[in-house]
Amino acid sequence: MVDALEVLKRSLLPPLQFAARDDFRNVSRLAGVDGLVDGVLARTGVGGELAVALRAAAAGFDVADDTARRTRVQKMLALLATTPTSTAPTTAPSTAPTTTTPSKAPAPKAPPPPEPKKAAKATRPAAALSSAAPVTVDEGDALTWPIHRIKGVGPQRAAQLIDRGLRTVGDVLMTLPRTYEDRRERKKIVDLEDGTVAVTGGVVQIAGVVNAFAGARGRRFEATIDDGSGLLRLIFFHFRQGELAARLSKGAVITVAGEVKKHQGRPSMIHPRLSAGDKPTALGGISPVYPEIKGLHPLELGRVAAGAVDVIAGVRGGLRDPLPPAVMARAEVPPLQQALMRLHRPDADLDADGLRALVERRSPGHSRLAFEELFVLGAALSLRRRAQGIDPAPVLQHVDGEDDVADKLLPFSLTRAQRRATSEIWSDLQKPAPMARLLQGDVGAGKTAVAILAALRTTRAGFQTAFMAPTEVLAAQHARTLKKLGFSVGLRVDLLTGSVPKKARTLIEARLRNRDIDIVVGTQALLSDGVDFARLGLCIVDEQHRFGVVQRALLRKKGPTIDGVGLTPHLLVMTATPIPRSLTLTVYGDLAVSILDELPPGRTPIQTRIVRDMHDAVATMRETLARNERVFVVYPLIDESEKLDVMAASAGADDLTREFGAHDVVLLHGKMSASDKEAAMTSFARGEKRVLVSTTVIEVGVDVPQATLMVIVNAERFGLAQLHQLRGRVGRGGAASTCVLVAGEMGKDGYTRLRTLERTTDGFVIAEKDLE
Repeated sequence: MVDALEVLKRSLLPPLQFAARDDFRNVSRLAGVDGLVDGVLARTGVGGELAVALRAAAAGFDVADDTARRTRVQKMLALLATTPTSTAPTTAPSTAPTTTTPSKAPAPKAPPPPEPKKAAKATRPAAALSSAAPVTVDEGDALTWPIHRIKGVGPQRAAQLIDRGLRTVGDVLMTLPRTYEDRRERKKIVDLEDGTVAVTGGVVQIAGVVNAFAGARGRRFEATIDDGSGLLRLIFFHFRQGELAARLSKGAVITVAGEVKKHQGRPSMIHPRLSAGDKPTALGGISPVYPEIKGLHPLELGRVAAGAVDVIAGVRGGLRDPLPPAVMARAEVPPLQQALMRLHRPDADLDADGLRALVERRSPGHSRLAFEELFVLGAALSLRRRAQGIDPAPVLQHVDGEDDVADKLLPFSLTRAQRRATSEIWSDLQKPAPMARLLQGDVGAGKTAVAILAALRTTRAGFQTAFMAPTEVLAAQHARTLKKLGFSVGLRVDLLTGSVPKKARTLIEARLRNRDIDIVVGTQALLSDGVDFARLGLCIVDEQHRFGVVQRALLRKKGPTIDGVGLTPHLLVMTATPIPRSLTLTVYGDLAVSILDELPPGRTPIQTRIVRDMHDAVATMRETLARNERVFVVYPLIDESEKLDVMAASAGADDLTREFGAHDVVLLHGKMSASDKEAAMTSFARGEKRVLVSTTVIEVGVDVPQATLMVIVNAERFGLAQLHQLRGRVGRGGAASTCVLVAGEMGKDGYTRLRTLERTTDGFVIAEKDLE
């Protein structure tokens, strides 16, 4: 007979050892531990202190962070390691004779008498095991319960849900319906309106499989029903033939619900919901419609969500609400339990306005969840602001003659906005608390000039500056600009990216440690181990939305220790994507904000127009090249995609090469090596190639004053802010510049959205429209 504890170990050890492999590298991939432990314990009958301890370690495992998971895995492995395997089963001892196998040592001729105390210590009788105290569960935390606690969710379904990121009851309930169907009123077929969701029904006239064209993909199941007022066609592309044929047999009376589509006046429904009979309430009242998640059918998700609602409906005393009652009252939002139940199980007597609010996601339940997110975010930002002044920072004082050096550094006069921002930054750098400031301005507003003045102050105060950019193309350009500007005042600038050869990288790292570099420009390579600074005083992060909080924090941890005190470098983050003030206060509430709201003189306005055909853009390109000016052509993808009907950069480059010749066209995208990118940009900047075909890798920072035409293909697939960024790559010289938006298939709303770019070049106005 197989020992129950041995079965327990065989079941639990492999996944736990997998999670612990390579210093717990796989611990985040372990899922369903709570259900696994419960199931194995129930199957083997193991109980007592071991079962209690294992359940306690597994409870809430799936929602724990990696540190807590690691501790729990270690605990379970220790429990199993200290448990002997050659123990009597937990059920009543068997009286059957035992046998030995050749692989085991032979039994002694005269076995010693049993030792009750030792036997009792090794294993307990079944009665003692079953009398162990059960693990207590806090019902108020029902949202954190593992997915298998929902009725009807077995091990297989739980595994499917966990694979889709739905690990807990809360995960399911926070996956909100995408819309709602009103199935309370049954309509006649003749009254069905195109594009509406309706309930109707009738008698099946004909049904069967239709082969629309050769091949299996063309098969579909069709049926026609008649209610005396008209005919309705039902279409199913994914079906079980036997099941549908039985439900839609000729003469059957059915009720259907779904979205109505009309073609040449004839109504149809694709994949409607079916119910036998003609009861008006056969398909329910107001029914939530869920999204499809990685192949999980919306109806399946709906059934799981209904079970999750049952779970929280049965919680004694209600769910524990993260919002204090006073806050809910002031915000006029309902409790969490009520909000979730009404979102997933709307009241049957909801009026038209209430239903419209649900569909438009402005119901009290939606408002409650949105308010909670903002409230928690605001509280977190407040705590972060409070903590920022605690750590000491380098005090970067003004040095005599600094103004004269600054005038010599920049070959142009600063705008009023640049002077204001520089003054705010310099003031922060003089304080003993670390600066945390966001510098935002429109494309071409001169953020780099302000940043180099901050770096100048840092250098003259005896500290170093780290300047981090999101791409190697942008980092290389910043390095060139800073070297050119800093040469006149002796600023030592170097570039460090992932593609720098090992020998050169080692030299740069040594120079940083010896303080032979004042400003190092780089990508995330600056965060690597081995990149250490002698005296890092300022971190500048360009296009900061490309970097997370953790990445910025890693860079700031490289600050110096002076007189035994660890100092936190000052932080200046920059973005060329203007942010609406309402978003600035929430997303960047922990940062002081400086805004560059004017452009340097000499920047010519960019004319923008929308065209429907690439041929129109090619004609404009010919005119531009005839003036010996340069052209950007941007595509949304590198290679052609079967899933998206968009033109790809590689195919576009081939087409334009046939149009203008290989001598004039060069391709640039993110998958190229650093040397190939550099070669492509250099050939375009020098004018050796006059047409640069690219993906959005050139969205930020690329500066070629001779480029006067930007062509953006499939413009409808870009956000307005991104289009504005791309448009900002031209108009950087004295010549008039144009941006051509080549639009593909889109509706009226999409066209109206693009018209915003035709009407204005103000990035802040565009950002507000994007937010709308």
